[in-house]
Amino acid sequence: MPANRICKVCEFSEEEVKEYCPEDKGFPVSYGDLCSVCKNGRPRYGLNRREQLELLASQDNKCKICKTEVKLHQGRGKVSGQIDHAPGTGAGTGKPADVRGVLCFTCNKNLSDSNITWLKAAVKYLEEHGEDYASSR
Repeated sequence: MPANRICKVCEFSEEEVKEYCPEDKGFPVSYGDLCSVCKNGRPRYGLNRREQLELLASQDNKCKICKTEVKLHQGRGKVSGQIDHAPGTGAGTGKPADVRGVLCFTCNKNLSDSNITWLKAAVKYLEEHGEDYASSR
């Protein structure tokens, strides 16, 4: 394999991938001339690496919910940006992913564990107890 392969989809080189994200798997041999994000993320979300980064940049590199600065392809943890999509869409569903934005790992996890009815009830509960209670947590 060439020393500095270039992904045929997003056109990132191995060096660019390593510079942007040392944690990224980059270009596993079994993926041929696709980077790991284009191999896995494109079928899942319909977005290649460059498109995912453009989506994050359109949000000023911040989580769409809590506004924490995040980076994509960082694994887990607060600074790790995750592509958020509507439930029941994306890989394995037979429906294209309905991508909603980029969230930090924590917000994405909390959102995936919740439903709209619970979230509305939680907001109502916090509002009933005043903003001091909500903002002190």
